Amino acid sequence: MAFLCILFYRLDRLALQYGHRVLRLPPYHCQFNPIENVWSDCKRYYDANITSAGVTNEATVLNLWKQSLQQVTPEKWRNYVKHAEKLINEYWETAKSIDINPIAPVIIDLKESDSDYSDDDFVG
Repeated sequence: MAFLCILFYRLDRLALQYGHRVLRLPPYHCQFNPIENVWSDCKRYYDANITSAGVTNEATVLNLWKQSLQQVTPEKWRNYVKHAEKLINEYWETAKSIDINPIAPVIIDLKESDSDYSDDDFVG
């Protein structure tokens, strides 16, 4: 008999109290997480503008990071989420199409055979 065990963390319960659900993504699959695209976009913006900003102090750096975060619009977020959903669906379709038993079984007959070949035929 199989048992379904659902593990609830304190954070999950807290999120549910406020009408949210925690989404757990598979480890080592950052391509499924839209925040990775946002982070990449912010870093690209920062890197492209840091040299022209003339970094002289901490305030300049912090201001540039704020600008890089503000340039991520709700439309960009929506596109990143759609892209991640597309990737997840593509991976899912690929996984469904993989044959579970792609290698044919090897059957060895241990009984004597009336083959025309003997072990002597294979001596080098």
